[in-house]
Amino acid sequence: MLNRGTLLLLVVAIALGGGVLLFENSDRTSRDPSTEAGAGEAQGKPLLPFEESAIAQFTLSRPDQSDLTFVKDESGVWQMSTPEEQVAEEGAIAFLLSQLTRSSNRVINVDSRSLVDFGLDNPTATITLESDVSEEKSTYQILVGDSDFGGDQRYIQVIDLNEEQINADGSEQETEIADSVETEESSDLEIHLVSGGIINAIERPTSEWLVAEEEATDEVTDSQQP
Repeated sequence: MLNRGTLLLLVVAIALGGGVLLFENSDRTSRDPSTEAGAGEAQGKPLLPFEESAIAQFTLSRPDQSDLTFVKDESGVWQMSTPEEQVAEEGAIAFLLSQLTRSSNRVINVDSRSLVDFGLDNPTATITLESDVSEEKSTYQILVGDSDFGGDQRYIQVIDLNEEQINADGSEQETEIADSVETEESSDLEIHLVSGGIINAIERPTSEWLVAEEEATDEVTDSQQP
């Protein structure tokens, strides 16, 4: 049976342990940019206003690597058009597009000047997509930023380039559209939190975006048959 002194020490130790845990949780929250003052939060929503099947072309840009451009041909087969022309790996394309056309986990409204806090001033990757849902092509740009504090989600910014084009005035401003995160004017922007799986989808070497030569030849032959 514990004496009074030992019991008192035990109570103090438990209290101190609880205080440390509370402090760590508070510190963790304070370091997460999504919880800073001025950042409103809402439930997630679709990143794009169209389905995966509507995407006709996209370009993946990553720092210090060649841009990869893919186009869906008339038979529905994805082809890499740059840096080389070859049949694309269907699984790699499908996995990336599924990540881009799903709903985000949550949406955060932030000041445009705070994009640096989310790694969106210098994105890990930029994906520019074109859809053919209507006679006029729709173009969107998706910027992939840093991971959240937990490390299992990524910050994403979606830019409607059609809307930006309408608001643009002259070729000089059109150039600024390609990198809208550099604008100095303050405005509210939506930032999405998505599954970290998007990183697995984009961090592939060029070879993994292409099918083997023999398979590519077979696919092209099949697509040309009536």
